[in-house]
Amino acid sequence: MKNLKKILNNRETLVFLDFEATQIHHHLIQIGAVKATIGEDYRITKISKPFSLYVIPKEPVGKYVTKLTGITDEIIKKEGVPFKEAQKLFKKYVGYEFGQALFVTFSSSDRDILNATTLANDDCNHPWTHHLLKNHWDFASYLGQYITDDYGQYLSLKHYLELFKIEEVGKSHDAKNDALDLLHLYDHFLKDVELVKEEYLKTIIRNRKMPFPVKNLLLKLSQGEAITLSDLKDEIEKDING
Repeated sequence: MKNLKKILNNRETLVFLDFEATQIHHHLIQIGAVKATIGEDYRITKISKPFSLYVIPKEPVGKYVTKLTGITDEIIKKEGVPFKEAQKLFKKYVGYEFGQALFVTFSSSDRDILNATTLANDDCNHPWTHHLLKNHWDFASYLGQYITDDYGQYLSLKHYLELFKIEEVGKSHDAKNDALDLLHLYDHFLKDVELVKEEYLKTIIRNRKMPFPVKNLLLKLSQGEAITLSDLKDEIEKDING
Protein backbone atom coordinates (compact mmCIF):
# COMPACT_ATOMS: atom_id res chain seq x y z
CA MET A 1 0.00 0.00 0.00
CA LYS A 2 1.52 3.27 -1.12
CA ASN A 3 0.87 5.25 2.09
CA LEU A 4 2.69 2.66 4.19
CA LYS A 5 5.97 4.24 3.18
CA LYS A 6 5.04 7.44 4.99
CA ILE A 7 3.64 5.63 8.04
CA LEU A 8 6.56 3.25 8.52
CA ASN A 9 9.10 5.97 7.71
CA ASN A 10 12.05 3.65 7.01
CA ARG A 11 11.56 1.73 10.26
CA GLU A 12 12.73 -1.85 10.35
CA THR A 13 11.08 -2.84 13.65
CA LEU A 14 7.39 -3.13 14.48
CA VAL A 15 6.19 -4.03 17.97
CA PHE A 16 2.64 -5.40 17.96
CA LEU A 17 1.00 -4.54 21.26
CA ASP A 18 -2.14 -5.30 23.21
CA PHE A 19 -3.23 -4.12 26.65
CA GLU A 20 -5.85 -5.47 29.03
CA ALA A 21 -7.21 -3.10 31.66
CA THR A 22 -9.39 -2.80 34.75
CA GLN A 23 -13.12 -2.35 34.46
CA ILE A 24 -13.61 1.07 36.05
CA HIS A 25 -10.72 3.41 35.29
CA HIS A 26 -9.00 1.29 32.65
CA HIS A 27 -5.69 0.83 34.43
CA LEU A 28 -3.27 -1.54 32.75
CA ILE A 29 -3.27 -5.14 34.04
CA GLN A 30 -1.56 -7.03 31.21
CA ILE A 31 0.88 -6.21 28.43
CA GLY A 32 1.24 -8.52 25.45
CA ALA A 33 3.73 -7.82 22.67
CA VAL A 34 5.66 -9.37 19.83
CA LYS A 35 8.60 -7.68 18.10
CA ALA A 36 9.01 -8.13 14.36
CA THR A 37 11.53 -7.12 11.72
CA ILE A 38 10.21 -6.01 8.33
CA GLY A 39 11.85 -5.95 4.91
CA GLU A 40 11.82 -3.40 2.10
CA ASP A 41 8.40 -4.65 0.98
CA TYR A 42 7.11 -4.06 4.57
CA ARG A 43 6.47 -7.80 5.00
CA ILE A 44 7.60 -9.48 8.21
CA THR A 45 10.94 -11.26 7.94
CA LYS A 46 11.64 -12.15 11.59
CA ILE A 47 9.52 -12.58 14.73
CA SER A 48 10.88 -12.51 18.27
CA LYS A 49 9.59 -14.59 21.15
CA PRO A 50 6.37 -12.94 22.46
CA PHE A 51 6.33 -10.88 25.65
CA SER A 52 3.63 -11.11 28.32
CA LEU A 53 3.45 -9.45 31.73
CA TYR A 54 0.84 -8.74 34.39
CA VAL A 55 0.79 -5.23 35.84
CA ILE A 56 -0.48 -4.20 39.27
CA PRO A 57 -3.27 -1.60 38.92
CA LYS A 58 -4.49 1.00 41.43
CA GLU A 59 -7.93 -0.62 41.64
CA PRO A 60 -9.58 -4.07 41.47
CA VAL A 61 -9.74 -5.83 38.12
CA GLY A 62 -13.56 -5.96 38.05
CA LYS A 63 -15.91 -8.92 37.59
CA TYR A 64 -16.69 -8.20 33.93
CA VAL A 65 -13.00 -7.99 32.98
CA THR A 66 -12.25 -11.18 34.92
CA LYS A 67 -15.04 -12.97 33.03
CA LEU A 68 -13.73 -11.62 29.71
CA THR A 69 -10.00 -12.19 30.24
CA GLY A 70 -9.69 -14.75 33.02
CA ILE A 71 -7.45 -12.31 34.91
CA THR A 72 -8.26 -12.11 38.62
CA ASP A 73 -7.03 -9.94 41.47
CA GLU A 74 -5.32 -13.05 42.86
CA ILE A 75 -3.34 -13.58 39.62
CA ILE A 76 -2.29 -9.93 39.64
CA LYS A 77 -1.23 -10.11 43.27
CA LYS A 78 0.80 -13.26 42.67
CA GLU A 79 2.38 -12.51 39.27
CA GLY A 80 2.02 -8.78 38.65
CA VAL A 81 4.66 -6.06 38.86
CA PRO A 82 4.28 -2.29 39.39
CA PHE A 83 3.80 -0.24 36.25
CA LYS A 84 7.22 1.41 36.61
CA GLU A 85 8.87 -2.02 36.65
CA ALA A 86 6.73 -3.15 33.70
CA GLN A 87 8.03 -0.20 31.69
CA LYS A 88 11.62 -1.28 32.32
CA LEU A 89 10.94 -4.91 31.43
CA PHE A 90 9.11 -3.98 28.24
CA LYS A 91 11.92 -1.66 27.14
CA LYS A 92 14.41 -4.45 27.84
CA TYR A 93 12.31 -6.82 25.69
CA VAL A 94 12.30 -4.44 22.73
CA GLY A 95 16.03 -3.84 23.18
CA TYR A 96 18.12 -1.32 21.29
CA GLU A 97 15.36 -0.91 18.67
CA PHE A 98 13.13 0.77 21.28
CA GLY A 99 14.03 4.25 20.03
CA GLN A 100 13.32 3.46 16.36
CA ALA A 101 10.40 1.02 16.59
CA LEU A 102 6.79 1.67 15.64
CA PHE A 103 4.30 0.38 18.23
CA VAL A 104 1.24 -1.14 16.59
CA THR A 105 -2.11 -1.66 18.33
CA PHE A 106 -5.62 -2.56 17.24
CA SER A 107 -7.77 0.49 18.04
CA SER A 108 -7.07 3.67 19.96
CA SER A 109 -8.29 2.22 23.27
CA ASP A 110 -4.74 1.08 24.08
CA ARG A 111 -3.64 4.73 24.01
CA ASP A 112 -6.37 5.54 26.53
CA ILE A 113 -5.26 2.68 28.79
CA LEU A 114 -1.67 3.88 28.66
CA ASN A 115 -2.66 7.45 29.45
CA ALA A 116 -4.93 6.42 32.34
CA THR A 117 -2.24 4.18 33.83
CA THR A 118 0.45 6.84 33.56
CA LEU A 119 -1.76 9.41 35.29
CA ALA A 120 -2.43 6.94 38.11
CA ASN A 121 1.29 6.26 38.69
CA ASP A 122 3.21 9.41 39.64
CA ASP A 123 6.50 7.54 40.00
CA CYS A 124 6.46 5.96 36.53
CA ASN A 125 8.60 6.81 33.53
CA HIS A 126 6.57 9.52 31.77
CA PRO A 127 9.02 9.89 28.82
CA TRP A 128 8.51 6.15 28.16
CA THR A 129 4.77 6.72 27.76
CA HIS A 130 5.33 9.82 25.63
CA HIS A 131 7.63 7.86 23.33
CA LEU A 132 5.11 5.05 22.81
CA LEU A 133 2.28 7.47 22.12
CA LYS A 134 4.40 9.50 19.71
CA ASN A 135 5.41 6.35 17.82
CA HIS A 136 2.03 4.61 17.91
CA TRP A 137 0.08 3.25 14.93
CA ASP A 138 -3.58 2.29 15.24
CA PHE A 139 -3.81 -0.47 12.64
CA ALA A 140 -7.60 -0.79 12.97
CA SER A 141 -8.00 2.81 11.84
CA TYR A 142 -5.68 2.21 8.90
CA LEU A 143 -7.37 -1.04 7.88
CA GLY A 144 -10.78 0.63 8.27
CA GLN A 145 -9.95 2.88 5.31
CA TYR A 146 -10.23 -0.18 3.09
CA ILE A 147 -12.51 -2.65 4.85
CA THR A 148 -15.63 -1.90 6.91
CA ASP A 149 -18.94 -3.59 7.66
CA ASP A 150 -22.27 -2.81 5.96
CA TYR A 151 -22.65 0.29 8.13
CA GLY A 152 -19.22 1.74 7.49
CA GLN A 153 -17.85 0.66 10.88
CA TYR A 154 -14.54 -1.07 11.58
CA LEU A 155 -14.70 -4.81 12.14
CA SER A 156 -13.51 -6.37 15.39
CA LEU A 157 -10.11 -8.06 15.42
CA LYS A 158 -11.89 -11.42 15.49
CA HIS A 159 -13.96 -10.60 12.40
CA TYR A 160 -10.98 -9.25 10.47
CA LEU A 161 -9.18 -12.52 11.24
CA GLU A 162 -12.16 -14.48 9.95
CA LEU A 163 -12.27 -12.39 6.78
CA PHE A 164 -8.62 -13.13 6.03
CA LYS A 165 -9.09 -16.78 7.08
CA ILE A 166 -6.56 -16.49 9.89
CA GLU A 167 -6.91 -18.93 12.77
CA GLU A 168 -6.74 -17.28 16.19
CA VAL A 169 -3.60 -18.05 18.16
CA GLY A 170 -5.56 -18.88 21.30
CA LYS A 171 -8.13 -17.46 23.66
CA SER A 172 -8.98 -13.87 22.76
CA HIS A 173 -8.61 -11.06 25.32
CA ASP A 174 -5.28 -12.50 26.35
CA ALA A 175 -2.85 -9.68 25.57
CA LYS A 176 -0.11 -11.93 24.15
CA ASN A 177 -2.54 -13.85 21.93
CA ASP A 178 -4.15 -10.66 20.66
CA ALA A 179 -0.75 -9.14 19.86
CA LEU A 180 0.16 -12.23 17.83
CA ASP A 181 -3.21 -12.17 16.06
CA LEU A 182 -2.61 -8.53 15.17
CA LEU A 183 0.80 -9.39 13.72
CA HIS A 184 -0.76 -12.10 11.56
CA LEU A 185 -3.50 -9.72 10.42
CA TYR A 186 -0.91 -7.14 9.36
CA ASP A 187 1.03 -9.76 7.42
CA HIS A 188 -2.04 -11.15 5.65
CA PHE A 189 -3.21 -7.65 4.79
CA LEU A 190 -0.02 -7.17 2.79
CA LYS A 191 -0.05 -10.69 1.36
CA ASP A 192 -3.71 -11.02 0.33
CA VAL A 193 -3.83 -7.96 -1.92
CA GLU A 194 -6.63 -9.28 -4.14
CA LEU A 195 -8.87 -9.84 -1.13
CA VAL A 196 -8.16 -6.30 0.08
CA LYS A 197 -9.10 -4.93 -3.37
CA GLU A 198 -12.37 -6.88 -3.38
CA GLU A 199 -13.32 -5.71 0.10
CA TYR A 200 -12.23 -2.13 -0.65
CA LEU A 201 -14.62 -2.05 -3.61
CA LYS A 202 -17.46 -3.23 -1.36
CA THR A 203 -16.55 -0.58 1.20
CA ILE A 204 -16.58 2.16 -1.44
CA ILE A 205 -19.98 1.08 -2.78
CA ARG A 206 -21.44 0.90 0.75
CA ASN A 207 -20.26 4.45 1.53
CA ARG A 208 -23.40 6.22 2.74
CA LYS A 209 -21.93 9.65 2.08
CA MET A 210 -21.44 8.92 -1.61
CA PRO A 211 -24.00 10.62 -3.94
CA PHE A 212 -26.60 8.10 -5.14
CA PRO A 213 -25.89 8.63 -8.87
CA VAL A 214 -22.22 7.70 -8.37
CA LYS A 215 -23.10 4.84 -6.03
CA ASN A 216 -25.57 3.37 -8.52
CA LEU A 217 -23.06 3.53 -11.36
CA LEU A 218 -20.34 1.94 -9.25
CA LEU A 219 -22.72 -0.86 -8.41
CA LYS A 220 -23.36 -1.43 -12.11
CA LEU A 221 -19.62 -1.40 -12.80
CA SER A 222 -19.02 -3.97 -10.06
CA GLN A 223 -21.57 -6.21 -11.77
CA GLY A 224 -19.72 -5.99 -15.07
CA GLU A 225 -21.95 -3.44 -16.83
CA ALA A 226 -20.52 -0.76 -19.12
CA ILE A 227 -21.44 2.83 -18.24
CA THR A 228 -21.12 6.19 -19.95
CA LEU A 229 -21.39 9.88 -19.13
CA SER A 230 -24.95 9.70 -20.40
CA ASP A 231 -25.71 7.06 -17.76
CA LEU A 232 -24.40 9.38 -15.06
CA LYS A 233 -26.61 12.22 -16.35
CA ASP A 234 -29.61 9.85 -16.31
CA GLU A 235 -28.87 8.90 -12.69
CA ILE A 236 -28.60 12.58 -11.73
CA GLU A 237 -31.95 13.22 -13.42
CA LYS A 238 -33.55 10.39 -11.47
CA ASP A 239 -32.06 11.60 -8.19
CA ILE A 240 -33.29 15.17 -8.67
CA ASN A 241 -36.70 14.54 -10.22
CA GLY A 242 -37.49 11.15 -8.74
